[in-house]
Amino acid sequence: MPTSGYNYHVASNAEDYVSEAAEAIRVRLEDALLKRGKASLLVSGGSSPKPVYEALSRAPLDWKNVTVSLVDERWVPEGADGSNASFIKESLLQNFAAAATFVPLVNDAPKAKNAAPDIAKIFDSTFPGPLDVCVMGMGTDGHTASWFPGSETLDAALEIGGVDSLVWQDASGQGGGSGFDDRITVSLPVVMRAHNVFLLIPGRAKKAVWEKSADKEIHETPVTTLRAAEARLHVFTHEGA
Repeated sequence: MPTSGYNYHVASNAEDYVSEAAEAIRVRLEDALLKRGKASLLVSGGSSPKPVYEALSRAPLDWKNVTVSLVDERWVPEGADGSNASFIKESLLQNFAAAATFVPLVNDAPKAKNAAPDIAKIFDSTFPGPLDVCVMGMGTDGHTASWFPGSETLDAALEIGGVDSLVWQDASGQGGGSGFDDRITVSLPVVMRAHNVFLLIPGRAKKAVWEKSADKEIHETPVTTLRAAEARLHVFTHEGA
């Protein structure tokens, strides 16, 4: 069964998907805030999580003690077309959530490959322990984060014994890359250490891709690696188009 070992939430419609996913993330952040006085949240770009972020932004959490960063980023400056940082600031970091601290994944270097080690140092000092919540998305090609099927750089991202928290990825030739080839992404070990991993895949098409990925190799459908999180993985989808 594709639901074996993890939490699978299938809402009947898009509205319920949004409210249920946002509430589940809020509960985990609130729990971290109550236990440690602070919380960490990594988020993905894309249309799938956008309404969830908008709903979450209205949650009356102690946002000033929440630190937010990205699962991955296209190597473009903030404000440019394709910037995940800009997307997150417009969708999540508004309303109550405007008080959160945001840590970007880009600097002034011309290429992500050269900048990744320096950005990783900042990331590691900001998030020295396991993340409280890591929100993942998925393309219909089965990619998640910037882990693309068959990419020549994919092994560096999926090395479970790897020590790098952030790695460069080349999305050349990837339809799911939307033309943004130069990228930086968290590695699989970072996601696997998170206390809670959320996969947001609304609609029947993405639901089908996820379920079929249970029988595929990780290099063919990288999103299937998330199953290794077992009970810490929460998949949210719905039956709509």
